[in-house]
Amino acid sequence: MTLLRSLLQRQLVPSPSRRATQGGHMLSIADEDGWVQILDTRKNGKRSIIKEWNAHENAVFDIAWMQGEQMLITASGDQTLRLWDVTHSDCLTLFKGHSCSVKSVDFRNDDKFVFATGARDGNVMVWDTRYNRRSGHYNEPVNIISNAHTENTPGTPQMIKKRTRRSSSAKAVLTTRQHSVTSVLFQGGEKLISSGAMDGQIKIWDLRKTYTNLKQDPLAFHVFPYPGQGIRKHGFSSLVLDSTHSSLFASCTNDNIYMYSCSTFGQEPLAVFSGHLNSTFYVKAALSPDDMYLLSGSSDNTAYIWRVSDSGAAPIVMTGHLGEVTSVAWCPTDQGKVVTCSDDNSFRIW
Repeated sequence: MTLLRSLLQRQLVPSPSRRATQGGHMLSIADEDGWVQILDTRKNGKRSIIKEWNAHENAVFDIAWMQGEQMLITASGDQTLRLWDVTHSDCLTLFKGHSCSVKSVDFRNDDKFVFATGARDGNVMVWDTRYNRRSGHYNEPVNIISNAHTENTPGTPQMIKKRTRRSSSAKAVLTTRQHSVTSVLFQGGEKLISSGAMDGQIKIWDLRKTYTNLKQDPLAFHVFPYPGQGIRKHGFSSLVLDSTHSSLFASCTNDNIYMYSCSTFGQEPLAVFSGHLNSTFYVKAALSPDDMYLLSGSSDNTAYIWRVSDSGAAPIVMTGHLGEVTSVAWCPTDQGKVVTCSDDNSFRIW
């Protein structure tokens, strides 16, 4: 498979490795066909390809590197996650538990064996790679937050099958439950942040609490309410924390990126960054290593960079792509290097 073929579809997911021995120049790219590439961003063309393999038979929506190791986890539309030894392209573990596409994965900051996931089934799951190994995979997460972002919305009646002695016909109800989890992000070791596609809320969960066996919808430690105007609530496509874990940047599909305090836990955003377009849940954001600049993809085929300290100033516009700019990444060791992926079947290193 050529490089171009492996980048033909929307879900191009860049993830910078934190492996110190690689100088921060390793980049993982995944696509809608389930292929993963490991690239050396200091090289050009085919010379940049370090590894390439078919990780899943379905789209890969997110990637997370294990801190300090040559291992990464892929989250897929096949409802599973896989832990990979990058050196040998070997699958070490298969994780099962979600019942829909897995959209987001993030490792815990102080424990490289623990990671969290969010999926279209509405569940947030916390896993430990050392725990509950059965039949070749870890099929029981250590904590499950069910219906983390459920929103009852009016609209097209949903047909629910209800069998009775007199009739087996379906019964129409006037609300639908939209509950996809779009992003999960650890804040230290005890807090986990999540966002949804429909409820317009960002929630912070206290992981010292066990949510798995709750009979009702779970109660979050803190909730940032929807900050937009109007009746319709928009969802969030991306969550990013600064290096101190005190400032949260949330990309909303109403074309704004909101900055929140995760130390004072106020209700209102501290700043709003605008100028780009966010029409899909594929548009992501990233922060520079010094926390001074915010980078985002955009549905208008460009990428944008704002100065964090001056959200009202016009952003820098990076042009050149011919399709929606989706995932972005900032090199952790080179302040001047960023990566953008696009629906034009390419990614660019700037």
